[in-house]
Parts: sequence; C-alpha cells; structure tokens
Amino acid sequence: MIAERAVGFDGYTGVIPTSAATIAAVPKRDDDLTSAFGKWHNTPEERITNKGPFDYWPTGYGFEYFYGFLAGEASQYEPTLVRNTNYVKHPETSGGNDHYHLSEDLADDAINWLRDQKAYSPDKPFFLYWAPGAAHGPHHVMKEWADKYKGKFDDGWDAYRERVFRNQKQLGWIPQDTKLTQRAESMASWESIPENEKPFQRRLMEIFAGFSEHADFNAGRIVDELESQGRLDNTLVLYIWDDNGSSSEGLYGTISEQLAQNAIPTKISQHLAALEELGGLDALGTAKTDNMYHAGWAWAGATPYQGTKLQGGYFGGTRQPMAISWPSRIKQDKTPRPQFHHVIDVVPTIYELLDITPPQVVNGFTQDPIDGNCTISMKTGVRRMIYRPSCTAGRSAFITGQLPFRTGLSKVGFPGADLGIKPEDPTLAELIKPLGYMTGQFGKNHLGDKDEMLPTNHGFDEFFGNLYHLNSEEEPENPDYPKNPDFGKKFGPGE
Repeated sequence: MIAERAVGFDGYTGVIPTSAATIAAVPKRDDDLTSAFGKWHNTPEERITNKGPFDYWPTGYGFEYFYGFLAGEASQYEPTLVRNTNYVKHPETSGGNDHYHLSEDLADDAINWLRDQKAYSPDKPFFLYWAPGAAHGPHHVMKEWADKYKGKFDDGWDAYRERVFRNQKQLGWIPQDTKLTQRAESMASWESIPENEKPFQRRLMEIFAGFSEHADFNAGRIVDELESQGRLDNTLVLYIWDDNGSSSEGLYGTISEQLAQNAIPTKISQHLAALEELGGLDALGTAKTDNMYHAGWAWAGATPYQGTKLQGGYFGGTRQPMAISWPSRIKQDKTPRPQFHHVIDVVPTIYELLDITPPQVVNGFTQDPIDGNCTISMKTGVRRMIYRPSCTAGRSAFITGQLPFRTGLSKVGFPGADLGIKPEDPTLAELIKPLGYMTGQFGKNHLGDKDEMLPTNHGFDEFFGNLYHLNSEEEPENPDYPKNPDFGKKFGPGE
C-alpha cells in the first residue's frame, strides 16, 4: 500500500497511524539524534504542499532532520527536493564532481549531518535512515558507470539468468538442489527480440547495473565517513538492497517509464526513432530520458525466483538481501545466512539489540502491538519464528505466500472434500526446511483432510491439532450435518 493509492478498507489508508510510532520517534525519548535522507513516500498526495500540514512528513514522525523527496520516485538529475518542511533547489554539483546526481547529493548531505552531529553532540547516539532513489526508475547514471558493464549482458536475459543461477549455487547462496523457475509464457524470450532492437535492450540493462553500483558506492561513502571518524566499530549498520526489487514497470523497455505506467501503448521502433533525435543510445541514462529496462531483465534479476515486484504472490522482486554490520558485537564471516525474515522484523531487532523497551504510549497515543519479531538475540543467539492464527483464507495466504484466489483456499468444505492445499502450492515450511529449520504446526489447520493435504506432507515435521473448521462432533445440530453413522466413526475422535 502506498500513499497515492489508499483504498477504503481497514489498514489500507496509506497513512502511518499515530498508534504506530516510527523508530525515530521512540529512541528520541533517550535523546537520540535522528535523520532521514532520500525517498520518503509515506505522505498522502494532498498533504505534500509547502503549506502543510506537516504531520505526515518525516519531521512529523520523529525525524529531526530530513533531506530528500516525498514522492515514490524522482529524476536523479532534476529532483524535487525537501529539506525539513521547505522545498529547496538541488546543488549545482555533487560528490566532488562537476555534475549533479541525486545519489551523490544524498550521500553528501548525510556525511555533512554526521560531521555536524559529531561536532555539536559527540556524546549523543544517532539514528540515520538513508534511502536513495536507486535503483527505482527512472534509471539515471553517468555514462562512465554504465560503460563499466559494456558487453556483460550481450547474450540476453535468458542466458544471464542461467549464468546467475549457476553462480548462486557455486557461492552457496542457494541450496544445491534448487530448481530454476521457468520464464512465463507471456514474457518475451531474448531470442524473440529483433536484432535491430537488441542493442537498445542491452544498453538499458547496462545502465541499470551502473546505476545500482553507483548507489552502492555512495552508501559506502557514508560508511567510510563513519570509519574515518572512528565510530564505525560501535555503529549498527543494516543494509537492505534495494528500493524497488526487480521491477517490471518498464514492460518492453522504454525511454519514458511514464508511458508504460499510464498504459500508453508504444512500439520499440518509436522509442528508437525518438532516441535518434535525442542523440542515439548515448542519450539513455541522461536527463533527456526517463528510461527503464525490459521486464525480462527484471525477471532475470530475480533469479532463481519467478515473478517481479509487481507480482506480490512470488518472491521475485520482493525477497531482498540484507547485510548487518556491528564490528564490536558481530564477528564478520562470509557465510550466507539462511534465516527467513520479514522487513517488519527490523525494528524489533534493533530494539532488542539496543535494549530499548518499546513504549506503550508515544506523544499521548497508545501504541499498537508490534507485529514483527526480533530475528537474533545478542544475549541468547536464538532464532525464532512466530505463526499466527487466522481463518482459512488468511491462514492459507500466510502458509503459502499466495493470495487465496490463486490457491482456491478461500474456504474448505466437509471432511473428505477434494478442495484443499495442492502440491503445486509450496508452503513456507517446505521452503525453509532445506535451510536447516525444524518445522511444526499446532492447532487448527482446515486446509483439507485428505492424506496428500496434511501438514506433514507439506513441509511440517510435526502436526498436532484439528483438521476442520471446528471438529466433526461440534455441529450435529446443523440440518445438513451428515446423518450416516459411519461419518462419526470415520471422522470423529478415536476411542
């Protein structure tokens, strides 16, 4: 849910409620200094004018300083920027260069804030949130960064995906028995792309790669600044990549992503003709275009998963890598961590690591319970996973990661019914078992009672509970309750 597309259902307002204080608002009780840089995208569109109200701006949510943009995306060369509650013009140059780029500017400002913080309040802890517009569209980066990837993608997205898959296994990032998901029939193969269009498609991916590395480089500048100040050793750094996952909003590849987002049909030949007027392929990645790559590249970037960011039922584009650094407390090694976590686990993890007790009241507002869980305890080293009760549709969505309209599990009928969980709908338990987890399910299941539907046939090592909505003995007064005496013998509790 995003601020521009709020809908009239509970929890879908696009607004952070006062009953869910941000992490910036909570540590302020302990005199922390807080700042946010880059993309915000949490303010309703009708409240982003410079006349306020500013309750839903970053400074209204506990951040004492903000420099960035309020929208979902921004031009890297001509962004609409806000400092605290004032719209401001961007500098002429950034990153010590003779050009301007937003990622560099955001790093510059964060570094200056850290220097000011150390100069004026060296004894106070700080919280810094840095969210560049990369690698969200439009894909903008200077030519020298894109040129670093010349020729790297010449064989197309199908071959690139196969190559990445092999490398992932070789590096130990995925289990050795992982099977690569297939390209959707609706997505074009690289072979089907006309030869005269392939240079355009290749360049779009080269720009995305350079854009991504450029953002990573500027994040590194902030870390380097902390190291130069002698503060990195005792600074907890959480680095989640990236802003947008592997996003297919560019559809067939475009020089203007707004064409695709507004469903304006175009042909690649039209894009190529427009590029000739703008200066050819060298115009891509510059301020002359708002380019975004072909969905095939997004799919390849989501290897080994299927789907992209626009398809929430799959991991492609929604499952992201995270790195954590805390040199004084966490010993570095190169072992990939297999834990499966959700982004809502980040805040409670920080609270536990820093020994912060979430307050029950913030600014006079009673707080909602925190849904996430601490992923690692520095005291015990325990990893834990919480399962939550719900009705059939919600339970099936939680266990399979798919919406009920995909699985058909909006409800399950009488015992013995054919409707139930299917082998082609893998559960969370099936996916994490290869990563070394032991799995158990306790309580109500109600996802089918045939043998092939039982939890122990869908990844759970152990199951103890009831398979039905209530159980076969609790609704005999219903007029349609089975009258056959064998029913109770077959489905009722044992002697």
